[in-house]
Amino acid sequence: MAIAAIASMVQADYDWPTVDPTLFVEKNFTNRVDHFNYMDDRTYEQRYWVSEEYYTGEGPLFIYICGEYRCSVPETRLFPFMVGAAHNARFLVLEHRFYGDSQPFENWDLQNFGYLNSEQALADLAYFLTSEEAGWTEDKEILVIGGSYPGALSAWFRSRYPHIAKASWSSSGVVQPIVDFWRFDEQTYTSTVKSGEQCPQMIQSSMQYVTAQGEARDNGDTDNIITQTLAGTSSAGMRTDDWMFYYADIFLESV
Repeated sequence: MAIAAIASMVQADYDWPTVDPTLFVEKNFTNRVDHFNYMDDRTYEQRYWVSEEYYTGEGPLFIYICGEYRCSVPETRLFPFMVGAAHNARFLVLEHRFYGDSQPFENWDLQNFGYLNSEQALADLAYFLTSEEAGWTEDKEILVIGGSYPGALSAWFRSRYPHIAKASWSSSGVVQPIVDFWRFDEQTYTSTVKSGEQCPQMIQSSMQYVTAQGEARDNGDTDNIITQTLAGTSSAGMRTDDWMFYYADIFLESV
Protein backbone atom coordinates (compact mmCIF):
# COMPACT_ATOMS: atom_id res chain seq x y z
CA MET A 1 0.00 0.00 0.00
CA ALA A 2 1.27 3.47 -0.84
CA ILE A 3 0.16 6.57 1.06
CA ALA A 4 -0.05 8.34 -2.30
CA ALA A 5 -2.82 5.96 -3.30
CA ILE A 6 -4.86 7.10 -0.32
CA ALA A 7 -4.59 10.74 -1.40
CA SER A 8 -5.97 9.89 -4.82
CA MET A 9 -8.79 7.78 -3.39
CA VAL A 10 -9.98 10.57 -1.07
CA GLN A 11 -10.84 12.61 -4.16
CA ALA A 12 -12.79 9.77 -5.74
CA ASP A 13 -16.39 8.65 -5.36
CA TYR A 14 -15.75 5.70 -3.08
CA ASP A 15 -17.92 3.54 -0.85
CA TRP A 16 -15.97 3.89 2.39
CA PRO A 17 -16.08 1.17 5.04
CA THR A 18 -17.79 2.01 8.32
CA VAL A 19 -15.72 2.19 11.51
CA ASP A 20 -17.16 1.02 14.83
CA PRO A 21 -15.91 3.32 17.64
CA THR A 22 -17.01 0.82 20.29
CA LEU A 23 -14.27 -1.58 19.17
CA PHE A 24 -11.48 0.76 20.33
CA VAL A 25 -9.73 -0.54 23.44
CA GLU A 26 -8.36 1.93 26.01
CA LYS A 27 -4.79 1.29 27.17
CA ASN A 28 -1.82 3.06 28.77
CA PHE A 29 1.69 3.56 27.44
CA THR A 30 4.70 4.35 29.63
CA ASN A 31 6.19 7.49 28.13
CA ARG A 32 9.05 9.76 29.22
CA VAL A 33 8.45 12.96 31.17
CA ASP A 34 11.45 14.68 29.52
CA HIS A 35 12.62 13.44 26.14
CA PHE A 36 15.52 15.88 25.91
CA ASN A 37 17.36 15.18 29.17
CA TYR A 38 18.64 11.63 29.06
CA MET A 39 19.69 11.86 32.69
CA ASP A 40 15.99 12.17 33.56
CA ASP A 41 14.45 8.71 33.75
CA ARG A 42 11.02 9.77 35.04
CA THR A 43 8.02 8.33 33.21
CA TYR A 44 4.27 8.74 33.17
CA GLU A 45 1.29 6.80 31.88
CA GLN A 46 -0.08 8.18 28.61
CA ARG A 47 -3.52 7.03 27.58
CA TYR A 48 -4.29 5.73 24.10
CA TRP A 49 -6.88 3.72 22.23
CA VAL A 50 -6.38 1.02 19.62
CA SER A 51 -8.65 -0.78 17.18
CA GLU A 52 -7.76 -3.66 14.89
CA GLU A 53 -11.20 -3.87 13.31
CA TYR A 54 -9.71 -3.94 9.81
CA TYR A 55 -6.05 -4.61 10.60
CA THR A 56 -4.46 -7.64 8.98
CA GLY A 57 -0.93 -7.14 10.27
CA GLU A 58 0.28 -5.84 6.94
CA GLY A 59 -1.56 -2.50 6.76
CA PRO A 60 -0.38 0.96 7.85
CA LEU A 61 -0.87 2.74 11.17
CA PHE A 62 -3.37 5.60 11.28
CA ILE A 63 -3.03 7.65 14.45
CA TYR A 64 -5.37 10.42 15.54
CA ILE A 65 -3.66 13.00 17.76
CA CYS A 66 -5.76 14.56 20.50
CA GLY A 67 -5.12 18.12 21.64
CA GLU A 68 -5.90 20.47 24.50
CA TYR A 69 -8.85 18.53 25.88
CA ARG A 70 -9.76 15.23 27.52
CA CYS A 71 -9.25 12.69 24.78
CA SER A 72 -11.70 10.09 23.50
CA VAL A 73 -12.25 8.16 20.30
CA PRO A 74 -13.30 10.79 17.70
CA GLU A 75 -16.73 9.32 16.97
CA THR A 76 -17.84 12.32 14.88
CA ARG A 77 -14.54 12.58 12.99
CA LEU A 78 -14.01 9.06 11.75
CA PHE A 79 -13.51 9.77 8.05
CA PRO A 80 -9.68 9.42 8.15
CA PHE A 81 -10.14 6.04 9.83
CA MET A 82 -12.71 5.07 7.17
CA VAL A 83 -10.02 5.77 4.58
CA GLY A 84 -7.60 3.70 6.64
CA ALA A 85 -10.10 0.87 6.85
CA ALA A 86 -9.98 0.58 3.07
CA HIS A 87 -6.27 -0.20 3.46
CA ASN A 88 -6.55 -2.52 6.47
CA ALA A 89 -4.98 0.04 8.80
CA ARG A 90 -4.49 -0.26 12.53
CA PHE A 91 -6.22 2.67 14.28
CA LEU A 92 -4.64 4.54 17.18
CA VAL A 93 -5.74 7.56 19.24
CA LEU A 94 -3.25 9.27 21.56
CA GLU A 95 -4.05 11.65 24.43
CA HIS A 96 -1.92 14.80 24.83
CA ARG A 97 0.25 15.10 27.93
CA PHE A 98 -1.30 17.09 30.81
CA TYR A 99 -4.84 16.44 29.55
CA GLY A 100 -7.40 13.85 30.63
CA ASP A 101 -5.73 10.90 32.37
CA SER A 102 -2.29 11.50 30.80
CA GLN A 103 -0.74 13.40 33.69
CA PRO A 104 3.07 13.47 34.02
CA PHE A 105 2.79 14.84 37.59
CA GLU A 106 0.50 14.42 40.57
CA ASN A 107 -0.17 18.16 40.68
CA TRP A 108 -0.11 21.21 38.44
CA ASP A 109 2.54 23.21 40.26
CA LEU A 110 3.89 26.01 38.11
CA GLN A 111 7.32 24.44 37.61
CA ASN A 112 5.73 21.30 36.18
CA PHE A 113 4.19 23.22 33.29
CA GLY A 114 7.65 23.61 31.80
CA TYR A 115 7.04 20.14 30.37
CA LEU A 116 3.80 21.18 28.66
CA ASN A 117 4.90 22.19 25.18
CA SER A 118 4.60 21.02 21.59
CA GLU A 119 8.19 19.74 21.38
CA GLN A 120 7.64 17.32 24.27
CA ALA A 121 4.26 16.35 22.78
CA LEU A 122 5.88 15.57 19.43
CA ALA A 123 8.56 13.54 21.18
CA ASP A 124 5.81 11.68 23.07
CA LEU A 125 4.29 10.76 19.74
CA ALA A 126 7.62 9.65 18.27
CA TYR A 127 8.46 7.51 21.30
CA PHE A 128 5.01 5.93 21.23
CA LEU A 129 4.92 5.25 17.49
CA THR A 130 8.29 3.50 17.52
CA SER A 131 7.16 1.15 20.27
CA GLU A 132 5.95 -2.42 20.11
CA GLU A 133 2.63 -1.31 21.60
CA ALA A 134 1.94 0.90 18.59
CA GLY A 135 2.83 -1.88 16.15
CA TRP A 136 6.06 -0.33 14.90
CA THR A 137 8.29 -2.06 12.37
CA GLU A 138 11.00 -0.51 10.19
CA ASP A 139 8.87 -0.74 7.05
CA LYS A 140 5.55 0.25 8.65
CA GLU A 141 3.84 3.18 6.93
CA ILE A 142 2.37 5.70 9.37
CA LEU A 143 -0.16 8.47 8.82
CA VAL A 144 -0.55 11.08 11.59
CA ILE A 145 -3.92 12.84 11.81
CA GLY A 146 -5.09 15.98 13.56
CA GLY A 147 -7.13 19.16 13.32
CA SER A 148 -6.47 22.69 14.64
CA TYR A 149 -3.67 22.43 17.24
CA PRO A 150 -3.34 18.65 16.69
CA GLY A 151 -3.35 19.48 12.99
CA ALA A 152 -0.26 21.58 13.58
CA LEU A 153 1.27 18.73 15.58
CA SER A 154 0.54 16.41 12.68
CA ALA A 155 2.27 18.68 10.16
CA TRP A 156 5.19 19.42 12.49
CA PHE A 157 5.62 15.72 13.22
CA ARG A 158 5.93 14.86 9.55
CA SER A 159 8.54 17.62 9.21
CA ARG A 160 10.46 16.80 12.41
CA TYR A 161 10.25 12.99 12.20
CA PRO A 162 10.08 12.12 8.46
CA HIS A 163 11.72 8.75 9.18
CA ILE A 164 8.68 7.78 11.25
CA ALA A 165 5.66 9.35 9.54
CA LYS A 166 5.07 8.69 5.88
CA ALA A 167 2.40 11.38 5.66
CA SER A 168 0.38 13.92 7.63
CA TRP A 169 -3.36 14.57 7.46
CA SER A 170 -3.51 18.10 8.87
CA SER A 171 -6.92 19.77 8.97
CA SER A 172 -6.86 23.52 9.74
CA GLY A 173 -3.39 23.06 11.20
CA VAL A 174 -2.26 26.22 13.03
CA VAL A 175 1.36 25.87 11.95
CA GLN A 176 2.08 29.59 12.34
CA PRO A 177 0.94 30.63 15.82
CA ILE A 178 0.19 34.32 16.42
CA VAL A 179 0.34 35.46 20.05
CA ASP A 180 -2.06 38.42 19.76
CA PHE A 181 -4.39 37.26 17.01
CA TRP A 182 -7.00 40.03 17.24
CA ARG A 183 -8.13 39.37 13.67
CA PHE A 184 -9.77 36.17 14.90
CA ASP A 185 -12.26 38.20 16.95
CA GLU A 186 -12.53 40.81 14.20
CA GLN A 187 -13.82 38.09 11.87
CA THR A 188 -16.58 37.34 14.37
CA TYR A 189 -17.73 40.95 14.11
CA THR A 190 -17.38 41.09 10.33
CA SER A 191 -19.48 37.96 9.93
CA THR A 192 -22.19 38.71 12.51
CA VAL A 193 -22.73 42.34 11.47
CA LYS A 194 -24.06 41.02 8.16
CA SER A 195 -27.18 40.10 10.14
CA GLY A 196 -27.46 43.63 11.48
CA GLU A 197 -25.67 45.79 14.05
CA GLN A 198 -27.78 44.32 16.83
CA CYS A 199 -26.12 40.89 16.40
CA PRO A 200 -22.52 41.80 17.37
CA GLN A 201 -23.92 44.23 19.97
CA MET A 202 -25.82 41.37 21.60
CA ILE A 203 -22.68 39.20 21.66
CA GLN A 204 -20.67 42.06 23.18
CA SER A 205 -23.32 42.70 25.86
CA SER A 206 -23.47 39.00 26.66
CA MET A 207 -19.67 38.76 27.03
CA GLN A 208 -19.61 41.84 29.28
CA TYR A 209 -22.30 40.28 31.46
CA VAL A 210 -20.64 36.89 31.89
CA THR A 211 -17.24 38.57 32.43
CA ALA A 212 -18.73 40.49 35.36
CA GLN A 213 -20.31 37.26 36.62
CA GLY A 214 -16.96 35.51 36.36
CA GLU A 215 -15.20 38.24 38.34
CA ALA A 216 -17.86 37.95 41.03
CA ARG A 217 -17.43 34.17 41.15
CA ASP A 218 -13.65 34.47 41.51
CA ASN A 219 -14.20 36.93 44.36
CA GLY A 220 -16.23 34.35 46.28
CA ASP A 221 -19.78 35.24 45.24
CA THR A 222 -21.75 32.00 44.83
CA ASP A 223 -24.86 33.72 43.47
CA ASN A 224 -23.70 33.97 39.86
CA ILE A 225 -24.84 32.58 36.53
CA ILE A 226 -21.74 30.41 36.06
CA THR A 227 -22.09 28.55 39.37
CA GLN A 228 -25.83 28.18 38.75
CA THR A 229 -25.26 26.80 35.25
CA LEU A 230 -22.71 24.23 36.44
CA ALA A 231 -24.61 23.18 39.57
CA GLY A 232 -25.53 19.52 39.62
CA THR A 233 -23.19 18.61 36.77
CA SER A 234 -19.85 16.78 36.75
CA SER A 235 -18.21 20.14 35.94
CA ALA A 236 -19.46 22.00 39.03
CA GLY A 237 -15.88 22.74 40.07
CA MET A 238 -14.78 24.07 36.67
CA ARG A 239 -12.43 27.04 36.77
CA THR A 240 -14.01 30.34 35.74
CA ASP A 241 -11.50 31.00 32.97
CA ASP A 242 -12.16 27.55 31.49
CA TRP A 243 -15.89 28.23 31.53
CA MET A 244 -15.34 31.59 29.83
CA PHE A 245 -13.32 29.87 27.13
CA TYR A 246 -16.14 27.45 26.39
CA TYR A 247 -18.74 30.23 26.49
CA ALA A 248 -16.82 32.34 23.99
CA ASP A 249 -16.58 29.32 21.72
CA ILE A 250 -20.38 29.26 21.42
CA PHE A 251 -20.08 32.36 19.27
CA LEU A 252 -16.63 31.87 17.74
CA GLU A 253 -17.21 28.33 16.53
CA SER A 254 -20.69 29.16 15.19
CA VAL A 255 -19.49 31.98 12.93
